[in-house]
Amino acid sequence: MQIGELFKYNPQKDLKAVLAIFVMGTVMNGIADLFRDSFLFVLFYQGIFALGILIALPIGYVCRKEREPLSSIGINEQHWLRAILIGVLFVLVSVPGRIIGKGLLFPPSSLLLSTSLALLFACFFEEVFFRGILQTRIEQSFGVIPAIVLSGLTFSLYHLGYANYRSLGTLLTLWIVGMFFALTFQVTKNVITSIIVNFCHAVITFVNANNFFDTRSGVISLMATIVGIGLIFLIGKRKQVEGRSQERN
Repeated sequence: MQIGELFKYNPQKDLKAVLAIFVMGTVMNGIADLFRDSFLFVLFYQGIFALGILIALPIGYVCRKEREPLSSIGINEQHWLRAILIGVLFVLVSVPGRIIGKGLLFPPSSLLLSTSLALLFACFFEEVFFRGILQTRIEQSFGVIPAIVLSGLTFSLYHLGYANYRSLGTLLTLWIVGMFFALTFQVTKNVITSIIVNFCHAVITFVNANNFFDTRSGVISLMATIVGIGLIFLIGKRKQVEGRSQERN
């Protein structure tokens, strides 16, 4: 990697749009948190915030307006096995220090499953947006190092939308954690890697805090994850089909 790739100054026009989406998403996350104990939470959190603002809107902008392929946002069908193996390697290196000697008490399998499904959805939309979309745009504009630092910072700041994550210590910790996730993505440029790492650490965090999701939350999250994956490939693949049609014409 050359020095010019680590730091540069070449602001891209789509970075402003992506940062505006980040601000919009953070605000909507805070609104969704107000309805946490009602069914409206599903509408605002899984629906408008996650699937709408952080998935469909930016991917539609990148793939439809800027006419870039899904691989430009870390959704790459090639080398997926490598991305998985590197993700597992990062987990094996980073997770043991958090569980050895901690005496973690895992919940019943049904509760652990529903919690895992809820966390998988959160990790899915976080990594697609903060790594695949935002980090890649920052890197194009300012280089690898600023991209890792700012991807971690925005990941931390978006947690201001959650009422329980607003202390300075928590935000600083999340900044460091976000930079670690950004580093794992940087290695493969595939969101599969950072999703695996984020997910494993999220499970440990929630088990350690004895904080679990019920079956309803797990089922809704699973459905939302499937919808999110469908949206990504519907938007991205449609762009590719249109591109091939234009080439033939």
